[in-house]
Amino acid sequence: TDVPRLPAGTPTGFTIVARNNGPADATGVVVGNLVPPGVTFLRVDGTSQGGYDPATGLWRIGELPVGGSAVLRLIGRPERVGVFPTVAVVSMDQIDSVPPNNISNTVLE
Repeated sequence: TDVPRLPAGTPTGFTIVARNNGPADATGVVVGNLVPPGVTFLRVDGTSQGGYDPATGLWRIGELPVGGSAVLRLIGRPERVGVFPTVAVVSMDQIDSVPPNNISNTVLE
């Protein structure tokens, strides 16, 4: 079967959602590594909370209550035709009782 691939040079959007599944409110929430290699960052298309720094690749959310979520939409331009694996890692001030849910792997295609 054919695998869909992002076309080179065409701006495309992608959305990152951070959720707090508990058991406690989180402070100092930061998500890193959002734009995959091979994709040029163009702009932030919207955020429900916090700010994104394209120079560091960090989205600083701040506080996230239990059950809460924050959304960031980025626009990037693939430098070549293909698929682009990416990893987003979440950190916070508190020690998380379920650390594996702080990492997300996906492929932009």
